[in-house]
Amino acid sequence: KSICLSSKQPSSLSASPTTVALMSWWFGEIIPAPFLEDKFIEKLAPPEEIEKTKTKEIETPVKTKEEKEELRKKYEGKAPTGEILEGIVKDVLEDLGFKVETNKKLDARGGGKMEVDVWGMKLIKNTGFYFYASCKNWDREIDRSVIDEEFGRTLQLVQTPHLKTFIAKRLTDPARQTALADGFFIIELGEKATTNNARELYEIIYKHLRELFIGIAPPELQKLAKEAREISERLKVLAEEVERISG
Repeated sequence: KSICLSSKQPSSLSASPTTVALMSWWFGEIIPAPFLEDKFIEKLAPPEEIEKTKTKEIETPVKTKEEKEELRKKYEGKAPTGEILEGIVKDVLEDLGFKVETNKKLDARGGGKMEVDVWGMKLIKNTGFYFYASCKNWDREIDRSVIDEEFGRTLQLVQTPHLKTFIAKRLTDPARQTALADGFFIIELGEKATTNNARELYEIIYKHLRELFIGIAPPELQKLAKEAREISERLKVLAEEVERISG
């Protein structure tokens, strides 16, 4: 069910065409922001400027109950190996607008190929933004030697990734400090990926990456993103209330 709101918006929600266009570019090209669809842009822009600031619609990655169940079934029957964690990371990145491959073989500087757990690419104008993820779906904690090896692997790639991510159940303190010093973005899940927790781990990984992308935005856009989330929450509550009343 949909809700129609008045086209008359409070002044606190208005934004100049330049700001709206900048938001559309930044969030559409750099930072995946599902709340910046055409309908939301219309709420920010004056009516006469809507056509000038239209941006392509970005599908929301927020999972419905049916989609979450489908996500769980997708991994049903799979052994809790690295494959299931790589698959979850792949799903997250695709929902964030990346083209993704798992077990991707890339050119190495010394010749030959090197296999990468998850490799994502998002085209920004004429430049590719490359995402590297190492997924360790292990029972034990990751120690420093694993980080050192992974860092060495990234240095051997012909195509240097713009963002290096290390995803695992847990890292030891020395491993965590080394990973951060080596420029890795760390996501510690607290548990090993299995069929039963695939949905929960998807949400954890998505939340971390989304916050990272939004966090590097200019302060003005961060403020607008915060306001957009608040509006989205209010609209969600309103939609639930309307559905309850309508029976």
